Amino acid sequence: MNKKQIISSFVMTILILTFMVISPQYIMSSRRLLTLQRNEQNIEGYHGIIEVWHIVGFKPYQGSLGSWVDRTAQQLEKKHSGVYLEVDSISIEEYEERIARGEQPDVFSFPLGYLYAEQLSELTAELPELRGNLAGTGQCGGELYGIPYAASGYLLVHNQRLMQERGTDTESISVILKSGKADAAGDIVQAYIWGITGEVKAIEDFMEERAVSAFMDARAAGDLFHKVQSGKGFPFETVSCSNYSDLIQLIGANKNIDKAKLPYVYEFINLCLSSENQQKLMSIGLMPAIAEIDRQKADNEAVEQLFIELDNIAAPNSFLYKTYKEQLQISAAEAMRGSASAKKDLNLRLTELVRDAAIK
Repeated sequence: MNKKQIISSFVMTILILTFMVISPQYIMSSRRLLTLQRNEQNIEGYHGIIEVWHIVGFKPYQGSLGSWVDRTAQQLEKKHSGVYLEVDSISIEEYEERIARGEQPDVFSFPLGYLYAEQLSELTAELPELRGNLAGTGQCGGELYGIPYAASGYLLVHNQRLMQERGTDTESISVILKSGKADAAGDIVQAYIWGITGEVKAIEDFMEERAVSAFMDARAAGDLFHKVQSGKGFPFETVSCSNYSDLIQLIGANKNIDKAKLPYVYEFINLCLSSENQQKLMSIGLMPAIAEIDRQKADNEAVEQLFIELDNIAAPNSFLYKTYKEQLQISAAEAMRGSASAKKDLNLRLTELVRDAAIK
């Protein structure tokens, strides 16, 4: 090996040794930088479980609203690593038992009239245009505590077998009901608004064919429909009732919620109000809260009648309704028996409860 080759080999050796010393630090530095950049992209303000109680006060015509809420929660989970929404569908009774034990969720999905504003955080969300007067249902003292996202309603149902036995049809039975000479059952406030006079029986009387007509919620009508399809029950027809409904589901945050969870709660509420998810409500017979959602024509006649009435829904304020509900029923019963003072009291209460809407 000549002198030139020896020098070249020596230089190459020095360069290789230098590379071996320097390169690990450079590579590790670059990896740390890339890792930091990746972590910055995936950083969440909160990691853990956000507990949602879906309190079931009413059910849709068919299917489950709780399942809809759960699927909506899964959409948020897919967008945020380490953030989980645990949706628990519970009855009113179970809700009361849990509250009595000191349990608290982060988020309430609650039926109108079942929570006090004091249980909820004030919301700063800007509401989209809502159907009818729904925008006012979750307000208290001018502040927003609950946001309505789904609505159901009532139908007037006639037992066709009893009508045939009595020689009446839909038009004549309506006249007889308003005169107080026919048996009616079901929701007493709906009966008053519709124009019933006399006594209103329990819904069980209608189901056991001791009343010719009933004011029943959409789910009860749906269950009756499926019962007839299976060869049980009795033939019936449904008639539009009114655009008044207290069957509204709202969503709100617990007043004691960890503030780090709030951005995800707002995002969850936005998902509940998204056009895509609001459209899906109609498949289970619920009316979307968002006004811009075009009402689809329902395959079922009863659901179509419901949608037509709820298109311009008149609903009571949730927090006032919690206070007035029992008195409304008492006044309605007395008013239908002929009490002028009860009728005056009921009309004043309904006017206060149902703001910015006309009950039709």
